[in-house]
Amino acid sequence: MYKPRVLLFFLTLVLLPTCCFPATSRYVGAQASNTQPISHIEPEAVPGEYVITWQDDLSMSVGLADVQLSGIQVIDHIDAINTSIVTLPDFTTSQLQNTQTELDKFRNDPRVAAVEPNYYYKTLTSPNDPHIVDQWGWNAINAYAAWDITKGSSNVVIAVVDTGIQQDHPDLDSKILAGYDFVDGDTSPDDSVGHGTHVAGIAAAETDNQSFGAGACPLCTIMPIRVIEDRRGKLSDVVAGIIYAADNGAQVINLSLGGVEAVALENAINYAWGQGAFLACAAGNNGENKSFYPAAYAHCLSVAATDRNDTWALFSNYGEWVDMAAPGSSIYSTLTNNDYGSLIGTSMAAPHVAGIAGLLFSQGLTNSQIRGRLCTTADDIAGTGTYWQCGRLNASRAVEGHNTVNPFPYTVYLPLTLADQ
Repeated sequence: MYKPRVLLFFLTLVLLPTCCFPATSRYVGAQASNTQPISHIEPEAVPGEYVITWQDDLSMSVGLADVQLSGIQVIDHIDAINTSIVTLPDFTTSQLQNTQTELDKFRNDPRVAAVEPNYYYKTLTSPNDPHIVDQWGWNAINAYAAWDITKGSSNVVIAVVDTGIQQDHPDLDSKILAGYDFVDGDTSPDDSVGHGTHVAGIAAAETDNQSFGAGACPLCTIMPIRVIEDRRGKLSDVVAGIIYAADNGAQVINLSLGGVEAVALENAINYAWGQGAFLACAAGNNGENKSFYPAAYAHCLSVAATDRNDTWALFSNYGEWVDMAAPGSSIYSTLTNNDYGSLIGTSMAAPHVAGIAGLLFSQGLTNSQIRGRLCTTADDIAGTGTYWQCGRLNASRAVEGHNTVNPFPYTVYLPLTLADQ
């Protein structure tokens, strides 16, 4: 399926449009549901920080010397995708203007692919009904029949690139692998917000432990990667988190966040895909047909949300750029403080797909095969072809390999290198 490359000047996921954020809905309370208008906010970024994407590693190694000579400070590198994070020093007004001029020169430098603000990625988690104790989504996607065939494997790793995870949660603690906190720069990616913990529970919570319920891939393990602090995180941290997941053995990467288009972000997505990872990405919660990133990138499987009636959830983004749908309304899962609760949003839909992708990895499929399998086995519910292209996720058909008739052309993407872009 072709995904148009449209530049957005605002962020539009489950929260504000200009950064990237986990795709839980901004609607608070079951009654606030899906009718309120959504305002657009100009993209926010870290003041004075920029992300330079170089054409290749040689350009980066030579160009960095020129950057430093110009008075611009280099604060970090992401070597895997030839990217540097820089900051403008706290100069006087005239000095700052001169330094900004130097930065503008790099935008036209043939060694440079892009110079972008270090955008913020934000998240708004919205409790819908903390007393809901049924996981209706598993029935909707025929998960129980899928689990009769496979519950996955502990050798399959699902990376949750998000707000971190409560690693000692009783329904997650036996499944947590080593991860990283790119916000604080340490190896303790703990969750103070709850969003990442909720997403992790949907993807792969423990099962058969007389507690809670189950995750989509009951035996898969979880890699916690924290890139969002409170309700916003830097583009540079999101990119670093994706690279970390790919380099440390994650077969599945869940991205329940989103925002503006950025070259560095697309390069990170392509890098992870080239490493063999499958990426499930939330389509956004603005209830509109406008591309949202990273979901709209070719190597993300973009996921819209359905409600209890197995129809399009009105808060969910939609369009020909969206691949498929999964349950995203009133989804019950793990929360921080050993708690449980229900959230709504495409943030909740994406980990349904991520978990089922984990089941398919345990059956020996590749990321490209999984992408094709999920699409061709999806249920052709109302909205298919309009709100999304492939239908609503069907876990049982996916693990059985029983394809449905789908009238929409679908491209299976092969791994590519950054040079192929």
